[in-house]
Amino acid sequence: MRNLLVFALLLLSPVLWAQQPNIIIIVADDLGNADVGYHQQSNEIPTPAIDALAKSGVYFTSGYVTAPVCGPSRAGLLTGRYQQTFGFDDNPGPFRARPDVLAGIPPEMKIIPEYLKPEGYRTACIGKWHVGHEADAYFPTNRGFDYFYGFLGGAASYYPGDNESRTLFRNTQPVSSEKRYITDAFGQEAAQFVKQESQEPFFLYLAFNAVHGPLQEPPAHYQEPFKNINHPKRRTLCAMQYAMDANVGKVLDALEKSGKRENTLIFFVSDNGGKIKGNYSYNMPYRGEKGTLFEGGIRLPFCLSWPAQIEENKVFDEAVSTLDILPTILNAVSVKKDKAIAGHDLLPYINTEKEGSVHDVMYWRINHRWAIRNSEWKLVKNEVKGRPMLFNIAKDNTESTDLYEKHPEVVKELQEQYTKWSDAAGPKQWGWSPAVGKYVRHPHEDFESINAEQFLPWKNMGQPIFKSNPRKDALNGSDNCLMLQPEAKAGNQQMAVIMKTSAFQRRQRYLNLNVKMKEPCEVLVEIKGNKGEAVRFKPVNKAKADEGWQKLEFDCQAFKGAVGQIAFIFQSTSGMLRQPVYLDDISFSAVHKK
Repeated sequence: MRNLLVFALLLLSPVLWAQQPNIIIIVADDLGNADVGYHQQSNEIPTPAIDALAKSGVYFTSGYVTAPVCGPSRAGLLTGRYQQTFGFDDNPGPFRARPDVLAGIPPEMKIIPEYLKPEGYRTACIGKWHVGHEADAYFPTNRGFDYFYGFLGGAASYYPGDNESRTLFRNTQPVSSEKRYITDAFGQEAAQFVKQESQEPFFLYLAFNAVHGPLQEPPAHYQEPFKNINHPKRRTLCAMQYAMDANVGKVLDALEKSGKRENTLIFFVSDNGGKIKGNYSYNMPYRGEKGTLFEGGIRLPFCLSWPAQIEENKVFDEAVSTLDILPTILNAVSVKKDKAIAGHDLLPYINTEKEGSVHDVMYWRINHRWAIRNSEWKLVKNEVKGRPMLFNIAKDNTESTDLYEKHPEVVKELQEQYTKWSDAAGPKQWGWSPAVGKYVRHPHEDFESINAEQFLPWKNMGQPIFKSNPRKDALNGSDNCLMLQPEAKAGNQQMAVIMKTSAFQRRQRYLNLNVKMKEPCEVLVEIKGNKGEAVRFKPVNKAKADEGWQKLEFDCQAFKGAVGQIAFIFQSTSGMLRQPVYLDDISFSAVHKK
């Protein structure tokens, strides 16, 4: 009789482990290893929400990311693959291995929400993207996310205000205004998403930009606990981290109040180590910082919580990676793992169904830096010149004693293993160093991306509008371009647009662009320096009114300093401007193109 009663109760009550879990990934930005309370390395910053999250499940004492900088680290996390296998060695930058390369996670490379959408999940990306936006196919809402609120690049102001730079987006449109401190905005947006009533499970990717620069003081109530810290940068960073923790707390509170906490799988991790010199982050006890492949750049706060499946207060000492997040999620939702995924499901190890090392070996590569580690040893080359360094990482996690000379056989084995992996991964495809390749591409200048919205009107003269190409021809067959629409007022003889996001190179002082205009105009380029100096240039070839596209070139070698902004000015030579002008494919070269 008792067995029948138990069976009946099971039929009537929800069985948490049989339901698809909600899933949240919270990514901090440039968070130092010592700047969370549960690591017990510093007591300067209270982090009660993050500490509670770590204690409610398992925290990893050897938690690694796949890169010491933002973009590639996030690419590895979202794909479960070493990002070097698709050319994502470095943050998206202007130098390219080939002229057709677009920086970012390729659309054919599946990321986490693209696995979850077919399983019935509603999905949201809130915060920092930074894994590609040079074409619309790379945009978050085209990568499996139903909802996006955040910015696309690597950094943004914490006080967007009227969003004049047009960097903050809601779905595919720049927001008109955001008066909240951006960390609060992201936390509140995330909490609201979590609280939505739905029969579907949800996936939330919450990527704070805290505590990445710029260092900007949060609202006063976040600053109060740190008023006695003497160094102003450290004081600001502590307040920014405190604000981020408070907003993690808002998300956890929303889960509790909506009854969803028990069956929500949550990961918390930083994208890379803290920046010591610029931000005054602390990475103790580890050596190094953001940008380096010492432990301080890649070993950081990493924890996992799922009350329905994982006991609280667990500590896991074996090395794990953010590569393991995707396969852990796939197992939790009963989706088969792709063979190309490099990570491993962590749940059997956490629940002691499996023992031993999760990873036999782990690899890193960014520009001239590289590293490899196994369960005992780590070989790392962190400088351009000189030899690698060898550490017994199992005994010396502070990387204090270089054993390169004492163990040549270990060095040889690890060096050969790394070289084999690196060769198989393939070359890097973009970055900030000319060593990547001779091709230079600027991501906001061909108008094939939604992010072309960042082009701004100049002195209220004309309104830039992202449009489809009105006339494809032999010179310009691209899909999209930028249109300048004249203002409807008498005496309007000129219009212009400012390009605020150019990475104009000192060696690339010939500017090229395609223009289409029906009315005769003089076309000028005005380059303005960071100190306010401005120089105007006429095209080498004469602009003409035509139905089709024409290519103009400007010799801008006379401008010698750093470039702050570039304005494209169209002045009527026949009276008032009435017809729109179209621009496309702005590019730069080091030599005159005949």
